[in-house]
Amino acid sequence: MVKEMRDDVWLGGIRYYVVAVNARGRRFLRSVLRAERLSELPLPPACYVERLGEFMWLRELAQPSSPIIKHINRVMEEGEFRSHLMVHLRNRPGGISLLEKFMKTARNTAIRYPLVFDYDRLDAVRMKRKLSVRSVTVVNRLSLRVVGVDFLARLGFLVSRGSLLSLLPYKAEEVDPEAVAELDSETREYVREALAVVAESIRDELNVKPDPDLGRVLPVVEYALLLAEMLR
Repeated sequence: MVKEMRDDVWLGGIRYYVVAVNARGRRFLRSVLRAERLSELPLPPACYVERLGEFMWLRELAQPSSPIIKHINRVMEEGEFRSHLMVHLRNRPGGISLLEKFMKTARNTAIRYPLVFDYDRLDAVRMKRKLSVRSVTVVNRLSLRVVGVDFLARLGFLVSRGSLLSLLPYKAEEVDPEAVAELDSETREYVREALAVVAESIRDELNVKPDPDLGRVLPVVEYALLLAEMLR
């Protein structure tokens, strides 16, 4: 669906969003339809959200012929949603590929780890705002490269470096080798570099003083790094 809501987690103001709902049931759908603010939407994997402006030029909504404006705040099946949005997607460079990427992720009823976001993706921002219980900055002592780690109350932990964030689980066995393989080569290499910095930096930190949180995620980081290394 396309919803008009207040952005209370990122830039502020009232904006249009694409909301992809995985969970079923009237009660759940009612909660999504009633949401007036981004912070009121459920988190992935039940609900994914992105700015409508990522896929189309918002000025086109002012056109009387716009098919999507007539369906604001209405639940649609994926096929119907695509048919209404397609005329706008063709006018926005990269709009179709961006929507395909978003929908591919949103179809998953369970998170496939690692889940990689651009730093300003709303789902990553929503996770951090709602679930972050601790944030740590780790620095590689030799290269001085910096990576952030956000520990979430559930869903896992976020590793951030530059323009990308990777969501990883707290258990190594939940890292999906196929999800790593499906990353494009540029993204996978960027993620690999971030994980390498995190792994080495965590080892350095643990050699200086014990840290249960960092000790908990180190095996996960090392396993995800191993998978990325194998696919280079």
